[in-house]
Amino acid sequence: MQPDGSGLTRLTANPADDALPQWSPDGSKLVFSSTRDGSPEIYTMNADGSGVTRLTANAAPDVAPAWSPDGTQIAFASSRDGNYEVYMMNADGSGVTRLTTDAAEDGFYAVSASEAYYGLAWSPDGTQLVFISRRDGNLELYKMNADGTAQTRLTNTSGLEAFTDW
Repeated sequence: MQPDGSGLTRLTANPADDALPQWSPDGSKLVFSSTRDGSPEIYTMNADGSGVTRLTANAAPDVAPAWSPDGTQIAFASSRDGNYEVYMMNADGSGVTRLTTDAAEDGFYAVSASEAYYGLAWSPDGTQLVFISRRDGNLELYKMNADGTAQTRLTNTSGLEAFTDW
């Protein structure tokens, strides 16, 4: 839709949950999570809804995608290794790399089927990521370099930290 709310256009039309869309930096595509093939996976599509492409394919959920500022990579959360961790892949779905390796949930936390929290965002220069984690028992904000190094806690509150942006 337009910034004023006019021109609303439906881009997907299937019974699945299509969620958490994010524009590519050049505005030509969207990345999003969808259950259209069963488990939540990461997809891209053209800005007009055409050209839907599945980027991930495994039995565990892949959610909360975040496009890098230069459009070459997508960070996301996945439980493919037992609990939610932060991963990165090339924008075409190749080169999947795990960035976090903590026993607690990183990037995504599901309380129940109807209550979930996510948080994963790139720095404007693409050198760092901010993400949520339960490493200390409470959802807090952390940051790391884009290669997964230098993971540092940013907050330490009794409140709930989630839904990040840089």
